[in-house]
Amino acid sequence: MTTVPVNRPAPIEEHGAGLVGMVLLLVGTGISLLGDGLFAIAISFAVFELGGGALQLGAIVGTGLLVLFATILPAGLLADRWSRKWIASGSDLLRGCSQLATAAIVLADAGSVWWLLPTSVVFGIGTALHQPATVGFIAEVVPERRLVAVNGTIQALRGLSMMAGAALGGWLVDARGAGDVLVVDAATFLLCALLFACIRVPRVVRHEETVMRLGDGFRLARERGWILPGIFLIAGFVFVMLGPMQIVGPSVAEQSGDGASLWGTISATIAFGLILGGGAALAGFVRRPLLVVAVLLVVGASGHAALALDAPLRYVLPGYVALGAAMGAYAAMWESTKQRLVPRELLSRIGALDWFLSLIGMMSGIALASLVIAAASVDVMLWVMVAGAVVLAASTFVSVPLRTVFRGAGPTVHEASSASS
Repeated sequence: MTTVPVNRPAPIEEHGAGLVGMVLLLVGTGISLLGDGLFAIAISFAVFELGGGALQLGAIVGTGLLVLFATILPAGLLADRWSRKWIASGSDLLRGCSQLATAAIVLADAGSVWWLLPTSVVFGIGTALHQPATVGFIAEVVPERRLVAVNGTIQALRGLSMMAGAALGGWLVDARGAGDVLVVDAATFLLCALLFACIRVPRVVRHEETVMRLGDGFRLARERGWILPGIFLIAGFVFVMLGPMQIVGPSVAEQSGDGASLWGTISATIAFGLILGGGAALAGFVRRPLLVVAVLLVVGASGHAALALDAPLRYVLPGYVALGAAMGAYAAMWESTKQRLVPRELLSRIGALDWFLSLIGMMSGIALASLVIAAASVDVMLWVMVAGAVVLAASTFVSVPLRTVFRGAGPTVHEASSASS
């Protein structure tokens, strides 16, 4: 069997950036996540203020998503080859400048909504560079013993940012307009870029004689039996839950007559679940991640069932809290496992592969929901999602390698590197 060439890293503990570095990392990440939360509000109302409608919004957002999809794997290779710190910082600088340009277009009332297409492309490239670089950057900044706590905190911050971004963005749009939202959004990314640039990390040695290929990440994923099952579990969750909810949520809200308030309530409830799941991982309560995720997914299916049965909201929301908690708890444990066990020279490429398959799951889930709702009804799609949650919960116990690695029986990154060198 051909193995992936890797260099032996120094012990992970030697790569930590200290308490100040971890604080800067968490604060910068939280601010960047707030920018992500503002983005959906900002871009939507920017399109509307320039005279566009749903078709134009879909084209502009879809273009950014396609750019992200096309560039995420090469971005992982770049992050494994060059400084992750400067790629992560530079990507947020790029996204901040993109949002400033979008704000200028809106504030100047450029007249054509299609001026937003180039800035959407740039934003998509910035996001593609940011995601795999950050996975590896966290591993360089945070000591191994603190990875779960830091990743749990990041998931909790993600939930907080979803709620705060929607609330702040909506308030600013009503009070000041989309242009000011875009300026604030740009400021979050620029501030994160500055904070990341201030983090001092030990120099990471990468040997020039090692040929770095995009396919090395795929090869490692095949060789290590736990990587692909873990990635597919994330992608499956996106396919049967997150993707379809982008279509199902607004459709249910419109059908019920409650309008945006119902969809906003469900979104906030999922975000609250993210906070709980991330907080549980941070506190060390998630000792058996696969069991926790399976139980939460089954409980979460009750939210879809309650919506399909037109049950009162008090029966709907607990299920969506459980779904958010499943996502937050598993993501914290999964990211920590990757950072602990994947050789550092390949970590960003594995992170990029993770994102790539999740994007496929997102687009496929959106397409599935659109087709089922058009051919049948929203209620049918909700029952499909119930079945998907149950199947996904059962599948968490199928992979022996994944169960083994979450029990802590997998080799450390140093042992794995020694075996494959």
